Amino acid sequence: MQKIEMHFPAKNCSIFIGSGILNQIGTLLKEYRLDRKVIIVTQARINNLHGKALRESLRAAGIEYNVLEIPDGEKSKNLKIASRLFDKLAKMQVHRDATILAFGGGVVGDLAGFVAATFMRGMNLVQVPTTLLAQVDSSIGGKTGVDHPKGKNLIGTFYQPDLVVSDVDLISTLPKREIITGLAEVVKYGVIREPQIINELETKGFSIEAKSLIVDLVTRCAKIKAAVVLADEREISGERMILNFGHTIAHALETHFNYQAMNHGEAVALGMIVESQLAVSLDLLSKIDADRISGLLFRLGFKVTLPKLPIGKILPLLIMDKKVRNKKVKFVVPVKIGETKTITDIDEALIAKALTIIGGK
Repeated sequence: MQKIEMHFPAKNCSIFIGSGILNQIGTLLKEYRLDRKVIIVTQARINNLHGKALRESLRAAGIEYNVLEIPDGEKSKNLKIASRLFDKLAKMQVHRDATILAFGGGVVGDLAGFVAATFMRGMNLVQVPTTLLAQVDSSIGGKTGVDHPKGKNLIGTFYQPDLVVSDVDLISTLPKREIITGLAEVVKYGVIREPQIINELETKGFSIEAKSLIVDLVTRCAKIKAAVVLADEREISGERMILNFGHTIAHALETHFNYQAMNHGEAVALGMIVESQLAVSLDLLSKIDADRISGLLFRLGFKVTLPKLPIGKILPLLIMDKKVRNKKVKFVVPVKIGETKTITDIDEALIAKALTIIGGK
């Protein structure tokens, strides 16, 4: 089992990564004094697949718990569902010494984290991510929030979890599409910080059966995320901005399609292709490297084009991105595989041209 420590001014966060470690949750909660009362926030499919093992671990440790299920899908990440959770917590007379345990993918983690950050002005928070995307990215770093019709994650806060426990065995039960989704964030880490990840995916691909290799890959990505977040927890210095590679375009796509036509990883893959093309247009990135990125995403199973994407409807959505400052859209673009640059004041015509590479009209 791998361990990563993150030390912040307000609290510390410990990250555990391994194969078959779900049954150690109860022991870890007691060790970190997060066992007073546990509220598991999850979804029906996850609960049916893995909830029994989680509950047995808590019972074995003598921990009292309740289970609150939310609907599946990104559409449940909104203030209405958050309010329902607030109502249930209030009805159960939960206090701030209780622990919210987010058991699911990025949607569950973001929503449950937001509830933990705001109910009673802050409860204990444990992330137990069940998807590859959440294990390598969204469960780490303290970004919590819900979506708004005008944009993705517009309402939220920074709130670090006390504990993250990633059991890579859980991702083996995911549909193939969900496994591929997580690989978008893995590719992102390779492009922004560790070129060797790209080299290995190009030569070896990705196999869900190779548990030790997955533990290694998840740990490497988690270490990159942890280092970046520790350097810039609240995106003040700009260091953390590199984690947004692909996400500026991705969030606009998700908003336009009302979070239904594609999932987050698929949108990020398309975003990375567009933003790499933007870098080529600005003479910041070689076409060879841009082609490597798009080619790898294609081989990993991503769709790299969309039929008749309306550029005129995508461009206005970019102004609602959280990274906008003084009405200027910020893009993180690669200058080579392993290094990025943040750019602003991009000619709208260049953005429109870059969108044509994924089918924009």
